[in-house]
Amino acid sequence: MLGEEYVRATFGVAEDVAISEGHEEDGCSFEWAGTKVDLSFVGTRPFESIFRAEYVFDVRYQNKPKAAEVPIEKPEPITKENPEQTATASADPKTDASADGATESDSVSLPTPMAEPAVTTSRFAAVTGLGDKAVWDASTGTMHVLYINHVFSVRVESKDSAATRKDRAESISEAMLEKISEGEYKKYL
Repeated sequence: MLGEEYVRATFGVAEDVAISEGHEEDGCSFEWAGTKVDLSFVGTRPFESIFRAEYVFDVRYQNKPKAAEVPIEKPEPITKENPEQTATASADPKTDASADGATESDSVSLPTPMAEPAVTTSRFAAVTGLGDKAVWDASTGTMHVLYINHVFSVRVESKDSAATRKDRAESISEAMLEKISEGEYKKYL
């Protein structure tokens, strides 16, 4: 999803410097002259819902506890013996198909509900204005971003200062947000 030309421009890499590209199931990497950039998606891509994506982000990067597994009780089926049981349609727009048959997982253009803002923890620094929620891990040089129903990470390994690595990770993350919002990720699934 992220082209070599964008990496060259972001890091000021000359055209005569060879960049090796690696492609994995969950992302890609670029490496040259002691610098490495990794881009990876977390979990399924896209998540089945924006709520599931935020839950995964919060458990991984916001020190939120995992939800207890609670069995879901199924309603009794409508039978001749149970005629008062009525079928009800779900009013949840996140699970219902729209009039054109599209569901939330078919498109990333649905409005995103207001995500709870990221908070700074002992390991992660909250980053505002990036996706729906983002945190920076200075110890690994990794930006973790929640955007609609996607969670992705951008790691920058270089000899640059932590502030420069953070700026570059943020720039690459912004490019990824643009590609996701345009639906470009679909051709790479």
